[in-house]
Amino acid sequence: MKEDIFIDPQIRKLIKDEYFGRLLQGDEKAAWDSFKFVVKGFLGNTRVQTYEELVNNLLQSYQK
Repeated sequence: MKEDIFIDPQIRKLIKDEYFGRLLQGDEKAAWDSFKFVVKGFLGNTRVQTYEELVNNLLQSYQK
């Protein structure tokens, strides 16, 4: 996989790919997990009440 701009179907496919998640470790894994939580809890059809916390966690993980 190379760097690129991903669209919705590609993001959904990547999130479902368990192998990709196993390739990551440490801070990369934490950032990926935070991203998945944001996609599932904020960008979907319903928003969880803690969406601000999800986004803040994502930003903190990404900064590391």
